[in-house]
Amino acid sequence: MKLQFHYGNVLENQVGIQGLAEKEIIKGASRLKKIQQSLQKQREEKAVGFWDLPYQESLIQRIKDTAIHVREKFEYLVVLGIGGSSLGPNSLHQALAGPYYNYLPLSQREGPSVFFIDNVDPLLISGLNDVIELEKTLFVVITKSGGTAETLAQYSIARGWVEKELGKEQVPDHFVGITDPEKGLLREIINRENWLSFEVPPHVGGRFSLFSPVGLFSAACAGIDIEELAQGGRDMDQESRRLDNIFDNIPYLNALIHYLLYQKGKDISVMMPYTNALYGVADWYRQLWAESLGKKLNLQGEAVYTGQTPVKALGATDQHSQLQLYIEGPADKVITFIRVNNFSKDEKMPPLEPENSETDYLSNAHISELLHAECQATQTALTRNQRPNCLFELKELNPYLLGQLYYALQVQTVVTGGLLGINPFDQPGVEEGKKATKRIMRHKKGK
Repeated sequence: MKLQFHYGNVLENQVGIQGLAEKEIIKGASRLKKIQQSLQKQREEKAVGFWDLPYQESLIQRIKDTAIHVREKFEYLVVLGIGGSSLGPNSLHQALAGPYYNYLPLSQREGPSVFFIDNVDPLLISGLNDVIELEKTLFVVITKSGGTAETLAQYSIARGWVEKELGKEQVPDHFVGITDPEKGLLREIINRENWLSFEVPPHVGGRFSLFSPVGLFSAACAGIDIEELAQGGRDMDQESRRLDNIFDNIPYLNALIHYLLYQKGKDISVMMPYTNALYGVADWYRQLWAESLGKKLNLQGEAVYTGQTPVKALGATDQHSQLQLYIEGPADKVITFIRVNNFSKDEKMPPLEPENSETDYLSNAHISELLHAECQATQTALTRNQRPNCLFELKELNPYLLGQLYYALQVQTVVTGGLLGINPFDQPGVEEGKKATKRIMRHKKGK
């Protein structure tokens, strides 16, 4: 079982001058070996840590053992975090736990109800206390730096709830911290109060942390097989190391396709999964692509203002909202579809109006058949209108194939950064916004 990638609809023999010639891809591939060597050097020097995360077998076992305890003791798991501390784990939960997981009786699901509080919206935070029982709740506080303003705000409120209702001495029993191994305010609190904690490894940015405890802990607590997820990541890592044939290397090929199309004016990268389960993956990809590639300066310190704008869409929902723009609007997009071939649950449509030929095409068909037809039709319409598009195909929704997809998209992103000549691992624009937020809040307090 392997992740499949179909790129035929980005080629000029399908979409005309808006596409790429195979010889362009082959010529562009000559740059990839040098990029791979540079990335391998960073990996060996531990300058970039996400590469090896799926190989931490002892950590994965520790997370699994801890998750057993969590499932036995708690009925609610609340993840406090923002950005990469929430988007990755939330997307995993959406994909593999199911859309109605939290609505099932505890006896019919693998673990506690899981809530991701990924903002400082007062209604989102205040409303949480109306649906959880604090005595049965575990809060997972995730911040790479240990000092993210939004996460500290969420934590302060949750801690206040626990102290008021259960007592201050109960705080360590209801909080888990995931943060830097040595520094930051959250690490200080963990050490002082003896919380259970996990580490975000050094040189692993939030948007690349999915295979760390950031993504794995809440997944394991919901009964997701994190060993299979990691195995998918490991296998994609091995595949991405082979550059003898660019067309067999999914992440490097897709990086090159996006880069070459960007040079042809395709400034927008749309990700459009055809299942609600993977809509969170598109959300996670937006951060990965935007923060990694949207840069003012190149590696030489020259102003380049580079980066594709990522957009998320959902099939078939957004065929009725965005597709008109994609087909007949500006030719500035490359669309990536994600399709799941076999669903674990499906429904057959009984005849709606047996005497009405208007609905006979639906009679006795499975709902998945309609969804697949919608996906194929969208690809066809885009291709006929010379709009480049490609497709990730998963045989089914399982942790192993998701692990391959997540890892491929991470590698694709850093390789694209190499092609653009920028640093895909920093985010100076984000840091500028964080500093401005602190100044404004301090000004409001007269400090």
